[in-house]
Amino acid sequence: MMLGYQPSEVLRDYMQRAKAFVFAAEEDFGIVPVEAQACGTPVIA
Repeated sequence: MMLGYQPSEVLRDYMQRAKAFVFAAEEDFGIVPVEAQACGTPVIA
């Protein structure tokens, strides 16, 4: 789902309600998966 820019509160709400966060990138482990884990969302990397 592509939403464009969203305030932090909206992103936090989406992350807290997500079943999982898929991090499909070739770069190193970044801050976004850590933020998802802080919301209690499992990360698939």
